Amino acid sequence: MIVNNASTAPSAGGCQLNYVLDSDIYAVCVSAGRAAGLALEQTQFSRISGAGTAQGTGGRSLVLENGFNFSNTFLALDLEVSPTCQPPGSAWRSQEAIDDSRSRSRNRGGVSHATRRRQADLADAPRSDRVLHLGRLGFSKRYHAISRSLPVQPGGLFPQLSAGAARARAGAVTDFPVGYDTTYTPRSYEPVGFAELRALAESHDITRLAIETRKDQIEKLEWTIKSRDDRHPEADAPARIERLTEFWRMPDGEQPVATWLREALEDVLVLDAPAFEIRRNRGGEIIGLDVVDGSTIKVLVDDTGRRPQPPAPAHEQVIHGRPWRLLRDAELIYLPHKAYGFSPVEQIVLTVNIGLRRQAMQLQHFTEGNVPSGLMSAPDG
Repeated sequence: MIVNNASTAPSAGGCQLNYVLDSDIYAVCVSAGRAAGLALEQTQFSRISGAGTAQGTGGRSLVLENGFNFSNTFLALDLEVSPTCQPPGSAWRSQEAIDDSRSRSRNRGGVSHATRRRQADLADAPRSDRVLHLGRLGFSKRYHAISRSLPVQPGGLFPQLSAGAARARAGAVTDFPVGYDTTYTPRSYEPVGFAELRALAESHDITRLAIETRKDQIEKLEWTIKSRDDRHPEADAPARIERLTEFWRMPDGEQPVATWLREALEDVLVLDAPAFEIRRNRGGEIIGLDVVDGSTIKVLVDDTGRRPQPPAPAHEQVIHGRPWRLLRDAELIYLPHKAYGFSPVEQIVLTVNIGLRRQAMQLQHFTEGNVPSGLMSAPDG
């Protein structure tokens, strides 16, 4: 959709979207008036790209207003020409927030207190650390901010989308694909996907037996926690060892360590994508390690191909094909051999495929047999 409104009236705007759900929107909305280039009302679970411009005095490129606007993903949205893009004084509703979806804006005419703190931090941060996460905007206890890391100018909510702002701070470590972070499917750029690896491991009996045997061997190992320096242990070492031993008997607080370990080893051997979410209490102490399905974790990269540094999120969880939550390194332990690992199952993909086809051939031999359905003979002569 492309709209060009030449009116200079105070109420003249470009586009206004009302009650739009789960849609892919590309809109270029230009207005010479003083309203909004692109106004969103009750827009939810949508992917929005394009441009917004309001050239009149006091015009705003993007406005979120009237009702609940949440769980939207903004991709390559160009906000330009307007006197302001999205100022703190814009008319956001009280139940909307940016960057921290668990916080509310306590001022109807402003942004959340979390955002104000983030702006203050950005103003004092080094240039390379100035990032702002744009994405899911809105009040939601369950959904976290789904975003993309973009360089920003201090004191502004939206980035200045220019070539200088996107300049890399260091040499790229790899030739990563363009738009890598905007693709939601985990392992989408790998030759073999997570679903294929799980199917191969479950369908080939010999591979499955090898995996279960390795689990049994590791489960039988005895384990103990002791001080690194047995000769000169610290005074509180016995108490800490006792607490750690008690913790590791049930790492997630529900399952014994043997069951918990087998669940984790499944993702190590099949996907090489072990993932553990760190649960903490209100005091910040670790109270549990939950095994997370490694096939739901999308690895994020910064503008140099490296893992984003805190406070930027480093991982994104994808559930039912949709972004579910952003996770920082302090919230998720994810340590494959490479970006998406190289599991033992992936190393023998060709061998497993040969084995599956041979098993299918043998099954057909014993199912159909080698006796033909009928015989025909040619006449003599």
